[in-house]
Amino acid sequence: MTPINIPNDPQLGTLDVNSDGNLFIGGGDTGSQFWCIRSSNAQNPAVTPSFDQITTVNLGGSIVFGGSINPGGWVGQIFLAADRSGGPTNNNIYMLATIQPTGFSNGTDVMFARSTNGGQSFSAPHRINDDPINHNKWHWFGTLSVAPNGRIDSVWLDTRNAANNTDSQLFYSYSVDGGITWSANVAVSNSFNPFIGYPNQSKIGDYMTIVSDNTGGNVAYAATFNNEEDVYYVRVSPGAPMAQSAFSRKTHGGAGTFDVPLPLSGDVGVECRTGGATNDYQMIINFETTVTVERASVTSGTGSVSSFSVSGSQVTVNLTGVTNVQRITVTLHNVNNGTSTGDVPVSMGVLVGDVNGNAAVNASDVSLTKAQVGQPVSGSNFREDVNANGAISATDVAQVKADVGTALPP
Repeated sequence: MTPINIPNDPQLGTLDVNSDGNLFIGGGDTGSQFWCIRSSNAQNPAVTPSFDQITTVNLGGSIVFGGSINPGGWVGQIFLAADRSGGPTNNNIYMLATIQPTGFSNGTDVMFARSTNGGQSFSAPHRINDDPINHNKWHWFGTLSVAPNGRIDSVWLDTRNAANNTDSQLFYSYSVDGGITWSANVAVSNSFNPFIGYPNQSKIGDYMTIVSDNTGGNVAYAATFNNEEDVYYVRVSPGAPMAQSAFSRKTHGGAGTFDVPLPLSGDVGVECRTGGATNDYQMIINFETTVTVERASVTSGTGSVSSFSVSGSQVTVNLTGVTNVQRITVTLHNVNNGTSTGDVPVSMGVLVGDVNGNAAVNASDVSLTKAQVGQPVSGSNFREDVNANGAISATDVAQVKADVGTALPP
């Protein structure tokens, strides 16, 4: 095919196709002009592609050639990506570039704009690097990728931590709401000197790249960790999904099921009930959205996981062989909520007879249990039903007395 002229002669651009088959090209004029250019018929092999939509995009400044951070090359290029997730952000168009803000002659930021109407218009530019504004700092070689589930990943080189304003690290951020908000920036490499190898070639390249899947992104980037310019690979991913709540659950005979809260930070929650003949306990961990879990294991303390199950956003872990007077931690491995993946630990104190949950069994616990003898088991006194048989009796009092003097280890 004879090469086809693209309106405005965009340079330094990239292209992508949305889920409707429309072709989008993002590029610029090597200065402060940026465009998103659409062809609706490039998908039709029977016609010569034409371009039916040209949209000017504001990225807040200009791209830079020959900046002090990369004297012989571009400080970054212009990237466009389309969302084909099939979800709420489907067919969004995103543009990102390394930009020197208008009115300044040093330093760059990673700037992003989004279209939610097929490239007809774009948002105001959004600065992805979250460090305080400092025009002596370079955030360069910025790029992005859209995962099949719609998460946007962005990586770039960054001098924010360098006293000399040139030693660089690879940084990462992601968005799960179509680029409206971005995660806190995270350094994902050690620092390196980008000038090693000069003056043979006074640049370390012009760009880098990332390809995303549903759980993370695969990055190829140039660095000088071996005192030469080499290409390195790193996988980046969002942090582990956050548990929203956790409980230790037991059924108290016919009285019903009652949960001991297990705080996810601060003082550990104390399970004061016995585990029966084989010292069995059950943990319930709740997440904000549906998750999958690869496996569960005891990673601290004595006990083992006999089984676990996942139902939507709730994970149930059954434990056996859990000894008394300990802190035990259960870790859910490779928890995946469709956006991020990681390990999630949950801890529990086990101290039979500690009905007031203060991490020590003493006369106060005995008195509390005696006061509830004969009372129906309810949400306000189930802790005094220490053997969890559905009735508070002299047997529970005797159990608490037997444990007086025990305390959770620090």
